[in-house]
Amino acid sequence: MSTIANVKALMGFVSASKRQACRNCTHGDECRADRMPPYDSVSWRCKLGGFMTSAGSVCIKHEPQK
Repeated sequence: MSTIANVKALMGFVSASKRQACRNCTHGDECRADRMPPYDSVSWRCKLGGFMTSAGSVCIKHEPQK
């Protein structure tokens, strides 16, 4: 392993895409607003709670996608 990989391993580093968040939760649902480009938008919805959220949010009910 490289020196940087060793340091990351020692620190327990977890990249942003691997951390717990709505974007990688079983209950997270990506919603696309069906409008004419360039006005399309992406948002996130919690299927468990039934509310809008953001991709980087997280709660104590987080369940990793399988």
